[in-house]
Amino acid sequence: MSEAEEKILEGDEIIGVEKISGAEDGTVKRTLAYIDRIEEVEEGEDKAVLYIGEETDSMIKIVLPISLLPDDAGEGDNVSLTITIDNAEEEDAAQIAEE
Repeated sequence: MSEAEEKILEGDEIIGVEKISGAEDGTVKRTLAYIDRIEEVEEGEDKAVLYIGEETDSMIKIVLPISLLPDDAGEGDNVSLTITIDNAEEEDAAQIAEE
């Protein structure tokens, strides 16, 4: 298996890089995000506002339903996000396209 890099953040500062196991074809990526705040919504599920990035002025804001976060995660926490490619879904889509 090949390995991917995971940046270790302390606040907004990168303090190191850790190797994580990943698929040989690079289908696994992991990054850290900072939970800035939880926004309550009147209808539907509350949202978590997270920031990803290396520099404060170029951080990327993402908003997720709080159900996607660990139960004990809250404002000010750093969380690890892992993104994988679901090859089974791609294969199913390719098979449907061929038909």
